[in-house]
Amino acid sequence: MNFHQAQRLVEESIALYNHKRPHLALAMQTPESIYNQQKSRPLSIVGTS
Repeated sequence: MNFHQAQRLVEESIALYNHKRPHLALAMQTPESIYNQQKSRPLSIVGTS
């Protein structure tokens, strides 16, 4: 295995981990789906009275 093959394998593994593989700690959702849910929610302002 050369450098480029290893690099491609690592990139594919990271993509699988973040985009396809559900995680038990995330209620069987992918990190990508959690990120997209949080990104679409507006931030709330706390402590301004």
